[in-house]
Amino acid sequence: MFSNTKTIFIACFIIVTLSGVFQMTANASEEEMRAAMQGLIDGLNAHDTAQMTLHCTDDIVYDFVAQPPPLNGKQELAAFFEGLFQGVPDFQSTQTRILVSDNIMVTEAVATGTHLGELSGIPPTGSNLQMAPLHIWEFEGDKIKRATEYLDMASTLIQMGLMPAPELDPALLVPSFPLPDAEPTGLSPIDAVEDFVSRYNACDLSAMAKMIHPDANILIAPLGIPLSRSAYIAVGEMMFQGFSEMPMEIVRAIDLGDGWVVSELLITGTNDGPYMGMPATRRSIQVRGVSLQRYNAEGLLTDLSSYYDNLTMLAQLGLFPPPDPEANKALERRVFEEIWNQGLLDVADEVFAPDSILHLGTDDVQGPEGFKEYVAGYRAAFPDIHWTVEDQIAEGEMVVTRLTGTGTHQGELMGIPATGLPITATAIATVRIAQGKIQESWSSWDALGLMQQLGVMPMTSTDFTWGAPSEVTGDPGDPAANTAQVLYFIQKFCNEQNVAALDNTHSSDVIAHDPVIPGHPSPYNMYKHVCLLYLAAYPDFRVTTGNIIAEEDKVAVRWTVNGTHLGELMGIPPTGRPVTFTGMTIHRLADGKIVENWWSYDALGMMQQITAPAEPEPPQP
Repeated sequence: MFSNTKTIFIACFIIVTLSGVFQMTANASEEEMRAAMQGLIDGLNAHDTAQMTLHCTDDIVYDFVAQPPPLNGKQELAAFFEGLFQGVPDFQSTQTRILVSDNIMVTEAVATGTHLGELSGIPPTGSNLQMAPLHIWEFEGDKIKRATEYLDMASTLIQMGLMPAPELDPALLVPSFPLPDAEPTGLSPIDAVEDFVSRYNACDLSAMAKMIHPDANILIAPLGIPLSRSAYIAVGEMMFQGFSEMPMEIVRAIDLGDGWVVSELLITGTNDGPYMGMPATRRSIQVRGVSLQRYNAEGLLTDLSSYYDNLTMLAQLGLFPPPDPEANKALERRVFEEIWNQGLLDVADEVFAPDSILHLGTDDVQGPEGFKEYVAGYRAAFPDIHWTVEDQIAEGEMVVTRLTGTGTHQGELMGIPATGLPITATAIATVRIAQGKIQESWSSWDALGLMQQLGVMPMTSTDFTWGAPSEVTGDPGDPAANTAQVLYFIQKFCNEQNVAALDNTHSSDVIAHDPVIPGHPSPYNMYKHVCLLYLAAYPDFRVTTGNIIAEEDKVAVRWTVNGTHLGELMGIPPTGRPVTFTGMTIHRLADGKIVENWWSYDALGMMQQITAPAEPEPPQP
């Protein structure tokens, strides 16, 4: 269904556009232009596509920002209009602002209607729709040669019930700092726009506030509510929380007279913090936007209407279509149940994106073909390989899966001839899913335990499973609070080596599942002892977190450790070598404390780094 929504929106928006104004010729008076526009609006509201397209050149280009590429020619426009009128039979549009400069006309409009018929494959919802676009019309003679439409399509989806409405309480839009008084700039409108954007790109909200009149009229179209000067700055703080840098490039700025300037913008950035109630996706955006601003004689901003393509932004972040956690979990299960267990390698084409990147332990492969080759190699060594999904956690576009694998070593593996030995291995996998495909994955498994079971390395453990689960229960808490507790543990204990933080964040009944550690699952005293051994072995121990995924009472963290081997570890004396290894941990919390966790990390790689023969000294001259 979502595949048809863009077409719907194009149609909706074309309509809305038509409610805008156009300029007949460079020599036409404003009165003549308004009269011509009235003819266009009459045709639009009468649902007469012939009259509407009468005011366009034959090669009209309609640039609907939310749906590239642009539409071309009268026939494409007329076809969309007819489809729109069938889906919204009471569609009407009214322009609310008209500004003219030479052959350019800028309009703001409001379009309304009821979704009573099928619209681009979407059955009628009975929803009342209201859209508020901004259009820039460019004329050749008395005809529209090119039109650019900015409209927030996400709000239309919300009104249709196809997307959840964001939870935004205007009363909570209060900046974290006292706003400075407005300071006149004395700049011309065009220069003031450039200065305002420069302050924004510097993430200097205080400096931006100085340019805004205390009684400014502000609208951010995707939010759909008027904002005060104070609320606008608070929204800026929210945006910068999700994007620590979000630069805007002015593509073109047009002085419309009387202090008005319209600026078309290119907005970029990387989502490195929470946005719209979703955790950071670490994905980049590039969207188009437009700003209609008015400055008074003192160079202070008195009016601002901001439009940007919020739907495309959400799609680029992997948040649209809205993530379906259960569907994402099912997709990831297919990797293990169908590809690994059944050997249906071609299923990889269905579940992995063509350009997906797969970080498989110490191996990185790309795309479905790379994954097929990887799996085929392990299935040749373990024909009866079987992965059991023990647990899954999903948040947004991320899924974490905890696994137990079994098999019999019946073929060569990494140069190791078949031993006929049965093996058990634990693993944790994290994937990012967008557009119904796995885009990126990370896997961590107990390679050290595998080598021990194959007789390649000395046996240090007898249990290579996850072990029996803990029976400790309690209030599962809130995912956000649980995440904060886990991050506190990582920062204070792991990175700052504050031992009290371990006690403060963990229950005395905690159970740690770490197959690398002999005698696991470990009670708290043993778990604490092992944690302190690692800190003693790596005094500069430092954890860097990657993905953090929380659902209900569990928090999963993908991490990288860096440190220097300066203390004894597992009987190995200090080597002074730098060490880097990766892993994943799932923590379960109850009553605000960590009561259970599962660890999977590259212990083999860590051991290899500190036990490999020293490189020979270079010969002396």
